[in-house]
Amino acid sequence: MPSILVVDDNCVNRQVFRAMIASFGCEVAAASSGEEAVLAMRAFGENFQKVADTTVAKRECQRRLVVMDVHLGQGMDGYVAAEMIKADAAAQGIPPPHIVIVSGDEPSEVQERCSRCGLDFLPKPVGREQFRNVLSAHGIAV
Repeated sequence: MPSILVVDDNCVNRQVFRAMIASFGCEVAAASSGEEAVLAMRAFGENFQKVADTTVAKRECQRRLVVMDVHLGQGMDGYVAAEMIKADAAAQGIPPPHIVIVSGDEPSEVQERCSRCGLDFLPKPVGREQFRNVLSAHGIAV
């Protein structure tokens, strides 16, 4: 079962994403800050290393997607958290998760920055079909 981490400092937004993702049959975890997201993915990577060293086992275990708001209140923003998550994965020798930035900011500016950073982008509000398309684009069958 694909595992998805939702990161948003707004409790209502986290709940909406959790419900939508769960309705697609995916496992969902949540974090309310960039720091929490980095720690959650770091711990996930450590557990990932303990899985039997087979491609199939690791593929099934992989947290495949992080959906993260760009503005996360105090502390690091979504861009910084995304870079740290990718750097941690590289340091642990595991495949990095796909990271999707969600934002209500000016779409062209966010899209440009996401493209430079190797991140996907979804403008808020995110509809069910938009999100289904993101899952499908990353090989998550729903």
